Amino acid sequence: GGRSGEKRELPVRNVSAVPTHSLQTPSKEWEAFVEYIQQNSPRLGSVLKNAVLVESNEERIQIAFKESQFKEMLTNEKMTDLRKFANNFYRRDVEINVQDDNRVENSLTISEQQQRLLEEERDRRFKAAKQDKRVQMILKEFPGSQIVDFQIQEPEL
Repeated sequence: GGRSGEKRELPVRNVSAVPTHSLQTPSKEWEAFVEYIQQNSPRLGSVLKNAVLVESNEERIQIAFKESQFKEMLTNEKMTDLRKFANNFYRRDVEINVQDDNRVENSLTISEQQQRLLEEERDRRFKAAKQDKRVQMILKEFPGSQIVDFQIQEPEL
């Protein structure tokens, strides 16, 4: 991998093209489980943020990945860790299966859901900025100009 402390960016698929109402968002149970994994094993949690919960019942959890590179990251060692965490989280023996299932295209992964929410928030802020009185005054001052982009400056701590 890269230098320590350096975050690797994973490819982000554009999910905005698919209408929101036709997509299955991650369940609260799955989000809570992945959050628990993330706290115990950040690397494993990051992999699971790119999985879809296909089925969950008393005995087993079935997950699937839209992209094979994430599935390949689940080594036998990671699967052993995952089962151990699942048993602790659910307080019972839970079997975990990874499907080679591509029927999850209509389901959002947690990563995709987070990306979508960020994009929606950015769009909302962009619209609000364009409607701001001060911005409108500037646009009147410079006829023919338009706002093509904006940046949100995070406050420095």
